[in-house]
Amino acid sequence: MTNSILDKPQVGDLVMNWDGEMGIISLIETDKYMCPYFVLWFGGVLQGYTTAHKLREIKAWTINVRLNT
Repeated sequence: MTNSILDKPQVGDLVMNWDGEMGIISLIETDKYMCPYFVLWFGGVLQGYTTAHKLREIKAWTINVRLNT
Protein backbone atom coordinates (compact mmCIF):
# COMPACT_ATOMS: atom_id res chain seq x y z
CA MET A 1 0.00 0.00 0.00
CA THR A 2 1.25 3.47 -0.87
CA ASN A 3 1.79 5.90 2.00
CA SER A 4 -0.20 9.05 1.24
CA ILE A 5 -0.08 10.85 4.57
CA LEU A 6 1.70 13.88 3.09
CA ASP A 7 0.74 13.56 -0.59
CA LYS A 8 -2.42 13.13 -2.58
CA PRO A 9 -4.03 9.71 -2.25
CA GLN A 10 -2.62 7.06 -4.58
CA VAL A 11 -3.88 3.82 -6.12
CA GLY A 12 -3.70 1.11 -3.46
CA ASP A 13 -4.38 3.38 -0.47
CA LEU A 14 -6.75 1.99 2.12
CA VAL A 15 -9.92 3.97 2.91
CA MET A 16 -12.66 3.54 5.48
CA ASN A 17 -15.94 5.44 5.13
CA TRP A 18 -18.05 6.75 8.01
CA ASP A 19 -19.97 3.45 8.28
CA GLY A 20 -16.74 1.48 8.81
CA GLU A 21 -16.69 -0.09 5.34
CA MET A 22 -13.19 -0.73 4.03
CA GLY A 23 -11.92 -0.31 0.49
CA ILE A 24 -8.91 0.59 -1.63
CA ILE A 25 -8.40 3.27 -4.23
CA SER A 26 -8.41 1.29 -7.46
CA LEU A 27 -8.26 4.04 -10.12
CA ILE A 28 -7.61 7.77 -10.37
CA GLU A 29 -8.94 9.67 -13.40
CA THR A 30 -7.82 13.29 -13.42
CA ASP A 31 -8.81 14.32 -16.95
CA LYS A 32 -12.56 14.91 -17.16
CA TYR A 33 -14.30 13.69 -14.05
CA MET A 34 -15.78 15.60 -11.11
CA CYS A 35 -15.21 12.49 -8.94
CA PRO A 36 -11.84 11.17 -10.09
CA TYR A 37 -11.15 8.66 -7.28
CA PHE A 38 -12.60 5.19 -7.68
CA VAL A 39 -12.81 2.96 -4.60
CA LEU A 40 -13.19 -0.83 -4.72
CA TRP A 41 -14.98 -1.91 -1.54
CA PHE A 42 -14.09 -5.21 0.13
CA GLY A 43 -16.14 -4.95 3.31
CA GLY A 44 -19.63 -3.98 4.39
CA VAL A 45 -22.75 -3.33 2.33
CA LEU A 46 -20.73 -2.03 -0.64
CA GLN A 47 -18.54 -5.16 -0.87
CA GLY A 48 -17.68 -5.92 -4.50
CA TYR A 49 -18.77 -2.52 -5.81
CA THR A 50 -16.67 0.33 -7.14
CA THR A 51 -17.80 3.89 -6.43
CA ALA A 52 -16.48 7.31 -7.51
CA HIS A 53 -15.62 10.05 -5.01
CA LYS A 54 -14.20 13.55 -4.74
CA LEU A 55 -10.79 14.29 -3.23
CA ARG A 56 -12.27 15.77 -0.04
CA GLU A 57 -14.11 12.50 0.71
CA ILE A 58 -11.03 10.40 0.06
CA LYS A 59 -8.87 12.63 2.28
CA ALA A 60 -11.39 12.33 5.13
CA TRP A 61 -11.58 8.56 4.77
CA THR A 62 -7.80 8.05 4.66
CA ILE A 63 -7.47 10.16 7.82
CA ASN A 64 -10.14 7.94 9.38
CA VAL A 65 -8.03 4.86 8.59
CA ARG A 66 -4.85 6.38 10.04
CA LEU A 67 -6.61 7.35 13.28
CA ASN A 68 -8.08 3.88 13.78
CA THR A 69 -4.97 1.78 13.10
